[in-house]
Amino acid sequence: FGSDLKKEEMSDEEFDYGEYDSPNDDNGNQSDDDGKIELENMFYEADDLKTSSPHEALGMFLNIIELESQKNREEWRFKCLLNVILLRIKLEEYDELLSSIKSILKYMDKVSRNEANNAIDQIMLNAAYVKDTQISQAVYEVVLDYLKEKNFEQLWVNASLKLAKIYYDRKENKKFLDLLEKVKDSCRLPNGQDDPKKSSVLLEIYSLEINIYMQSMNIPKLRELNAKTKMLSSVIADPRTMGTIKDIQGKMLMLEKNWEYSRIELLEAFKLYQSVGNPKAKTMLKYLVISSILARSSFNPFDNLEAKVYKDDSDISALSNLRLAFEKKDSKELNRILSEHQATIFDDNFLLQFRPDLLKIVSQEVMIRLIKPYKRIKLSYLASEMHLEQNQLQGFLSELILDRRVLGRLNLIDECLENDDVGENKMEKDKNQALLTWVHNITNLAYSEGM
Repeated sequence: FGSDLKKEEMSDEEFDYGEYDSPNDDNGNQSDDDGKIELENMFYEADDLKTSSPHEALGMFLNIIELESQKNREEWRFKCLLNVILLRIKLEEYDELLSSIKSILKYMDKVSRNEANNAIDQIMLNAAYVKDTQISQAVYEVVLDYLKEKNFEQLWVNASLKLAKIYYDRKENKKFLDLLEKVKDSCRLPNGQDDPKKSSVLLEIYSLEINIYMQSMNIPKLRELNAKTKMLSSVIADPRTMGTIKDIQGKMLMLEKNWEYSRIELLEAFKLYQSVGNPKAKTMLKYLVISSILARSSFNPFDNLEAKVYKDDSDISALSNLRLAFEKKDSKELNRILSEHQATIFDDNFLLQFRPDLLKIVSQEVMIRLIKPYKRIKLSYLASEMHLEQNQLQGFLSELILDRRVLGRLNLIDECLENDDVGENKMEKDKNQALLTWVHNITNLAYSEGM
């Protein structure tokens, strides 16, 4: 909060005292000068009181406006109105806020463009702190109408995005999407294509739209927006913006069950958010842990220096323990963590949809460890050890066999697994594993070149 209006000190040499004129001079010059000095002194006295006595300062600024109106002056009108607006926001005195904003907009043409831009920027910035969302929405709408009329495009875009976020928070989806469409129109070339020079604005628009379509799980629309963010990433270097791009792409890849590639993108998003102090870094770390498990990756996110700052965070510690239990293929510990910390691990709707995938992959990895020493193993024993129903166990095992992660076959007559991954068939398994690794590396190379 605050204005950058600063008092300029004047030396004796700079100040023109002039010749003494009698107060009774016909032109009234002395009286006129006295009035100017009085108003100036009042303004700077009020300016000094903004922090220590904001109520008193507000009263003084309003008094200066009244005195100027009586004397038909306007020297301090604009600066006083700006301070009145900012103080009313700070003091939560909203009754006259809109009228003050409408008053200052009438004077925008009477000051320099820089002063006008600075005032609007401060109003929009401080309007975000208005606790009554209806008032803040009205403030944005009044200013937006003025900016559109005067063709202040950049300020209009920034204000529109702030208002769009208010609509989103209030679940006014139609107003939200209609306003974003207007902003997108201002970011298009005459041929209808996106303007590359406005990539940062477009990215913010797309990230806001994705939130809406993620809620409704509109996958075709999400894919379309994801493709657009990929095109923008080649011309954007700002880590704040790139963090958003990687965040969006990582989540899209999770929706497509492209676990390994989602892990790569989410790791980048986490590092970028962390580098600029974005609180979304913590959420990205949660997504990263889950995606690393879903990818069956040996990569542990907590080995990263950036992740160590969260080691004592209660929400993150459950995920750290889950990752360690996964690496050890400890079925009892995995079941305990998933049971006791379910609300913490799946604390948002996006992660919650991957719970069945996580349970399946965790169970399959534990199965691989359990069956490894045996040539034949009873399905009832496996189901008991895994705390699974036997038909669910058979489904998980069938998938492992089809993916050739387990070399063997289900004997449903004897209700057992016949494991070929022992003895003389070990060499065949190693050959198949080498082939799978080669395919995985080729796919990774193709993905990295596509990015």
